[in-house]
Amino acid sequence: MKDLANILFCIYIFLIPLIPSEINGKNYSNLTQIVLFLTVILYIFQIIKTKKVYKIKQNIMEFITNKIYISLIIFLGIMVLSAIYASDKSLAIKESIRFFTYIVTMYLVSQCFDEREKERVIFTFIITTFVISVLGIIQYFTGIGADMHIYSSARPRIQATLDNPNTLGAFQVLMLFPLLSLMRVKQKNITLKIFIIITTVLCFSNIVISMSRSALIGLGVGLILLIFIFGKKILILIVPVGAVVLAMPSALSRIKQITDKTQNDSRIKIWNVAAKMMKDHPIGGVGNGNFITNYPKYVKMYPQFKEEGVDVFPSHNSYLKVGSELGVIGELSFIVILLLILREAFYFIKNKGESLNSYFIEGFVVVIIPFLVMNCFDNILFVPKVATYFWIMVAMLFSFRKKKSTF
Repeated sequence: MKDLANILFCIYIFLIPLIPSEINGKNYSNLTQIVLFLTVILYIFQIIKTKKVYKIKQNIMEFITNKIYISLIIFLGIMVLSAIYASDKSLAIKESIRFFTYIVTMYLVSQCFDEREKERVIFTFIITTFVISVLGIIQYFTGIGADMHIYSSARPRIQATLDNPNTLGAFQVLMLFPLLSLMRVKQKNITLKIFIIITTVLCFSNIVISMSRSALIGLGVGLILLIFIFGKKILILIVPVGAVVLAMPSALSRIKQITDKTQNDSRIKIWNVAAKMMKDHPIGGVGNGNFITNYPKYVKMYPQFKEEGVDVFPSHNSYLKVGSELGVIGELSFIVILLLILREAFYFIKNKGESLNSYFIEGFVVVIIPFLVMNCFDNILFVPKVATYFWIMVAMLFSFRKKKSTF
């Protein structure tokens, strides 16, 4: 029964990035939430069956007394309260529920799964990345599933099943560095070692051909961090990687566009709209998820920030999103969460082990800063297909101190 709950959880994280937001105009993403609900029910049923109800209380108390989870719960509370004054209350509640599911997944990972079950989660991550990467390669050469509005002059910008090239790029950057770290594991299973290497190559290829500027920035920052962490010997890896990227005209063109004012103009306009919202609603913001609701009103007030042909726009910056939607209170709470994650990352670096889980977490620690940098250009921390994986990795990081399951 315990294994079944873990397997269901793995099915859940496998399906999240693979189910498109819409299929023939219908939303099937709620199917994943049903799987998560069944996982929680199985966990509770197992506790009751084994007559260890006290374990639930013990696990919950241990969970909510951890500083990171206290901070996440406070942040969730701010989200929920913001629904009171939000223009679109249903959207505020919906986004709050979505964030609550992240906390639920973190609880399962940190309190319910032992090391072997966490390894199963890691293997699911690898398999999912492989499938998405293969789909991305197929899409690059066939154009199937790539919308016309994201075509480049020669090849389509791939998005696979993640709905947007920037989301795909962010997902692959998040997974690339844990995969690189796993390649260092002394693996007796040669087949698994080869599979990890192949997945890593495909993952890197997807980052490049997604032509996401934020993903390329994240990749660059991550590779620079590798030099500081592992020393100059890592240049053996970085130099060929850089050569491959620079050898591709489309990738080189996107890198040049990072500082292109005309390419950045739309983002700057959106960020100005977010700044205006923060100025008008400094304490509590406009309400959780309500940036897009208020965007049309603000571009009417400030037509100089209007993007032609676009009626609704996300903020394209996670920090401005939080500030504009939840005000200074929400922003401070959000910053505390990120600082706690960084502090735990430093603890891990000093105390890391040699297990497969440790190597995976090591890769995540490397990608934290690149991932946070990428959130300066997109709302990646609030895109479920990527954010779910990020928060599960955070839970693995924080559960590193605790080696035994409390199931």
